[in-house]
Amino acid sequence: MEKNVSDKNQVKNSRAFKQRNKLYMIEVKAMSKCELCGEARAVCLDFHHRDPDSKLFSLGEGSAYGIDSLKREIKKCMVVCSNCHRVLHAKDRLHEIARKKNVLPTLFD
Repeated sequence: MEKNVSDKNQVKNSRAFKQRNKLYMIEVKAMSKCELCGEARAVCLDFHHRDPDSKLFSLGEGSAYGIDSLKREIKKCMVVCSNCHRVLHAKDRLHEIARKKNVLPTLFD
């Protein structure tokens, strides 16, 4: 079954939409540095939600949303390098496990 012209335009527009959003996120990272260690190479930077409960979507999926939604979601985040991001999530997991077992986590403190 062959796609009609309307379907082809929708796919083309969707690709342009996603590319625009990805470029916007790259631009934000290029003007930023890790808020924890100072790493400034954009390729090393991630967005980390300050409050996970306020998270509407993952910025990895951000290319599927409108630019205004993307900007609002980025405002909820801090820019951190991949290493610091990994440590932040490890701390979150460790604290959650410690809370469930009623022990004090000391691995990252």
